[in-house]
Amino acid sequence: MLTPEELPKIQKTYYERLNDYERFSDYVRERCSRFRERHPKVARIIFSREPKVKTLASITQKIERQRKVCPGFRYESLVDIVALTVLCPYASDVETFIAWMKQAFRAEEPKDGAYKDYASGHKGYHYIVMPTDQELANQPNFHDLKAEIQIKTVLQEAFDAKSHDLAYKPGYLEVGQDL
Repeated sequence: MLTPEELPKIQKTYYERLNDYERFSDYVRERCSRFRERHPKVARIIFSREPKVKTLASITQKIERQRKVCPGFRYESLVDIVALTVLCPYASDVETFIAWMKQAFRAEEPKDGAYKDYASGHKGYHYIVMPTDQELANQPNFHDLKAEIQIKTVLQEAFDAKSHDLAYKPGYLEVGQDL
């Protein structure tokens, strides 16, 4: 549970950095879109979350949810205030995109690994990307900003969209193996 002292600090930080988050989301999407222009059969669709920056309400809910399993979770622990999804036709294309991404950004795998296969039905790779040192020289406001990029096949996204409505948001239900 957020303390009464934490919420004003989170609000202040969020609103002070909101323009930076929006610009960083655009920067990451544009870099990925340039890759897609050169490799249209590898990366078919690239989109950011709607809205492109996680809302303050969503942030506070996530912090409270995460604190149930990790009591020390803080605003600074969030890696998905900015998030994008890249859809590829085949698993081999996912590998190609990941290889490019690791050169285009400073990319990190989450501590529990990049590939996610949740009981809710969601499958895909999750990476945390940050600007390179060279880009930070040009965009110092991007310092400490991170974005999550989810890379999935088109079919994984289709199933994820359906299972999200059925299992994730209603309350963490499991999608049976028959589906």
